[in-house]
Amino acid sequence: MGTSNLRKAAVVLLSLSRQRADELLDRLDPVRAAAVGEEMARLGRLDRDEQAAVVREFTTAGTARPKASDSERPQPFQFLHDTKPKELADVLAEERPQSIALVLSYLPVDQAAETLDALPTERQTSVVRRIASMDRPSPEVIRDVETAIQRRLSDGAGPRAGGGIANVVKMLGAMRPAGERRLLGELARVDPGLFQEIRRTMFGPDMAAFGRCDAVDAA
Repeated sequence: MGTSNLRKAAVVLLSLSRQRADELLDRLDPVRAAAVGEEMARLGRLDRDEQAAVVREFTTAGTARPKASDSERPQPFQFLHDTKPKELADVLAEERPQSIALVLSYLPVDQAAETLDALPTERQTSVVRRIASMDRPSPEVIRDVETAIQRRLSDGAGPRAGGGIANVVKMLGAMRPAGERRLLGELARVDPGLFQEIRRTMFGPDMAAFGRCDAVDAA
């Protein structure tokens, strides 16, 4: 009969220092830790050939097995996915525009669009401008903002995403028409360059050459 996984675990731990083996055992649930400990006691002196084979198998598997994949790790701001847009807008309203932009850029597009639409009008333009110009943030920045938002939530306050024009366009496309027109109109007033860039992405360069679109004129 081949070497069992329990025996392999015991062999690997017996190959380590006592301190390191104890640290690893502490990470197991009590039942498994007890089973591995009993197997270690039962093994006694290790057969050198078996030890070498098991350790080689273990280290080979460790290098071949990828680290936790992106799909296994929680996505940034995943804890907000079940929050209603209006409630989320209330939570974000007092945050800095760049923090709001970071949060929205990682949410599902429909949720981000509805949340953006629910923000105070004077904040919407600033947030869109931050999203459009935002580079990929560092993990430390994401963690800091996540912590701040989680704190607000606990205090009783109300596909890889990211920044860029394309993400702004997706959010605009998912907004209610009236909200989209209002926001585009405000962007055309405060940041004509960004407005034209969004127009080119939405409608192509030929349409953008005509300037303000009918939807904005109607805002």
